[in-house]
Amino acid sequence: MRLAGNKKTVIFIEDSAFEGVKRVASKVAVDIERVTGSRPEIVNSLDGADKADTQVIFCATVGKSAMLQKLSGEDFSLADVENKREVYAIKMLSQVEGFEEML
Repeated sequence: MRLAGNKKTVIFIEDSAFEGVKRVASKVAVDIERVTGSRPEIVNSLDGADKADTQVIFCATVGKSAMLQKLSGEDFSLADVENKREVYAIKMLSQVEGFEEML
């Protein structure tokens, strides 16, 4: 799937994520396809991705994601979602893990 700037779009979910997060990511992929006509691939690794040509939608579970924990200290706070159930946060990040943008 390609969106902004004709970049490939993937949904990245670490293996450590709760199964519910993985199910929701599949539903989000279907919703994106309904809007754009193209479904993003769901991946559990960013190894080998073309960082200059890939947009990443990152879905994670607080307390189970090493990458989310690392990012939380650098780019944003998890205070609004920690110790809560059925909540989410959306944040656009720049220059994460070598990728230009990550949502």
